[in-house]
Amino acid sequence: MICEKCKGKMNWSIEGATQGWRCPMCGWNIITTYIEDIDRDETEYSLYIKNVTEVDAEKIKFVAKTANVNFVIAKQMLEKKRSMYIKS
Repeated sequence: MICEKCKGKMNWSIEGATQGWRCPMCGWNIITTYIEDIDRDETEYSLYIKNVTEVDAEKIKFVAKTANVNFVIAKQMLEKKRSMYIKS
C-alpha cells in the first residue's frame, strides 16, 4: 500500500488492540480495532490448584494474573489450594 501523504511504502502491523497500515516515513496511518479471539471468548472457565509443593514468586504472579487478583490474594490461594473461577 502506498502512503497518501508522502507516497512511501506503508507497512502492515498489529500493535495491542489496533491493526492497520502505517507509513514509516511520515507516520500517516489507517488503523482499526483488533481484538484477539481469546478476548472474545465468552466461555466461563475454572482453574484448580493442587499439588503445589513450593509457593514461589513465579507461581504467585501466574495465579495473580490468571485470577485477576493481587499478589497477596494469589499467595493465599496457592497456600490454601483454593480453586479459582475465571470468567473471560
